[in-house]
Amino acid sequence: MFALVRRETARVAGSTRQSDLRRTLGVTASVVSRMLRSLEALGWVRRTRAYSDRRQREVTLTEPGRTRILTAYRTLFRAAQRLVQEAICFGLHWDRNARFWHMATLEQYLDGMRRHYGDIASLYYPWGHPDD
Repeated sequence: MFALVRRETARVAGSTRQSDLRRTLGVTASVVSRMLRSLEALGWVRRTRAYSDRRQREVTLTEPGRTRILTAYRTLFRAAQRLVQEAICFGLHWDRNARFWHMATLEQYLDGMRRHYGDIASLYYPWGHPDD
């Protein structure tokens, strides 16, 4: 749903082709179809046939869907802000060692969040980080 909101804000039209959504998410067509079927059953998205190509389906967020995803985004964003505030902005950071330890704490929080949400991404790159 977040991918739909992002695509909506980038485009004039309010709908997205299902095939474009598949490419954006990097998953198979059947995965997108199952996800959209579930979201459609909840009343959060609407799928219609495209006028130009009847094989394509256009996906549009409904108002309840838009409300749900924006509420979830704001909630997660506020939680992330609190975590960052706690990890980095707690105390004075004039001391380099204090900044280092606060950054290490943030890294632990982010790693914990990734594990909690099942994200397998890593902050570490076997070939080295671009900022190093």
